[in-house]
Amino acid sequence: MVAENSRASLKGLRQALLDRAQILSSARTLYRWAKEHEKPDEDRESGFQDRDRNETVDQLTQIELRYLPDIDRKLFEAALDEYRRLDAKDRDTAFETALDQIGLDRLYADTKLADTATRLGWLGKPATAFEASDDPFIKLAVALYPGDIAAEVAKKDRAGRTQAPRATYMQGLRVYRQAIGQPVYPDANGSLRITWGKVAGRTRDGQIWTPFTTAEGLLAKHTGRGEFDAPDAVVAAIRAKDYGPYVAPALGTLPVDFMSTVDITNGNSGSATLNGRGEFVGLVFDGTLEGVISDWAPDADRNRSIHVDSRFMIWTMDKIDGAGRLLKEMGVRPAPRS
Repeated sequence: MVAENSRASLKGLRQALLDRAQILSSARTLYRWAKEHEKPDEDRESGFQDRDRNETVDQLTQIELRYLPDIDRKLFEAALDEYRRLDAKDRDTAFETALDQIGLDRLYADTKLADTATRLGWLGKPATAFEASDDPFIKLAVALYPGDIAAEVAKKDRAGRTQAPRATYMQGLRVYRQAIGQPVYPDANGSLRITWGKVAGRTRDGQIWTPFTTAEGLLAKHTGRGEFDAPDAVVAAIRAKDYGPYVAPALGTLPVDFMSTVDITNGNSGSATLNGRGEFVGLVFDGTLEGVISDWAPDADRNRSIHVDSRFMIWTMDKIDGAGRLLKEMGVRPAPRS
C-alpha cells in the first residue's frame, strides 16, 4: 500500500501541474460543476453543491487579477514537460490527443474564457453545452473529465484499503509505548488532539516579534482597503480606547493575537487554547512562515503558532457586535455600557 500510495501521489502531483494553465483549471471546474449538477444537491461532491456557488464565482473571478496569457502559456509548457515524465500508462490519452489536435497556439488564441463575463456565463450551463463547445480549453476539460473521475474513485479506494492497516499499526504502537512506559505523541491518531507550549515571541534577522499584538497595532495597519479594512465600529472603539474590562494588565491595552511554541498541524485551526489552569484563553488559527516545516522538523526556537486572544473575541462580541445574549449564554458578564 505504501508503494502504491507513493506512486499515485507522484502521478497526482504531476497531473495537477496542468492546472498551472488557469483557464484550463477554470474550464475543468465549470464542466465538473455542470456534471455534478446533474445529481441531487445532497449527492454532489463537496465544492459543487448549491452552497458552494458564491465561493466558486469568487474563484473564477479572481483569475483576472493574475492572468497573463504569455506567462500562463510558459507555465503550462513547463507543466507539460513535467507531466510527460510520467510513464505512458499513467498519462491521459484522451487529453493528449485533444491537445495535439488543438495545438498550443490555438489553445490561447481561440479561447473566450479569458474574459471574466464569458467565463462566469458558463457557470450553470448543462454538460451538453460544454460537450458541443468549440472553445479549446473547454475541449481539454471535457477530455480530462473521465480521467479525473477515475482518479478520484481510485483515491477513495486506496484511502479505504489504507485505513484498516493504519488502525492496526496505531493499536500496536500504543501497546508498544505502554510496554516501555512512554506515551504516544498526541497527534490525533487514536489519542486526544492535545499539544502544549508557552506564550513566546522571537527575534529574526534583527527584528523583534513581541508575544502579543494589540488593538493599537490593528489600527496602525488599517488602510481602509482589502484585508486591512477594519470595520468603522472597531476603528472608533480603538480610537476612544473603549476597551472596558478586557485590557491585559501587563500590556495596558487590549490584546488581539498572541504567539506560542505549541506544535500545530493542518486541521488544528480553530482549536481551543487553554492556559495552565484549564481556562479558555483563545483559538489557534495560523502559524508563522518559518513554522511551515514543523510537521517534519519542529523547532521551538523557530516555530510559532498564532492564536486570537479570548479577550479580543469577547470585546468584539460585547463592544462591537452587541452580542449580549450570546455572552450571557456563555456565562460571560458584558461590560457596563458607558
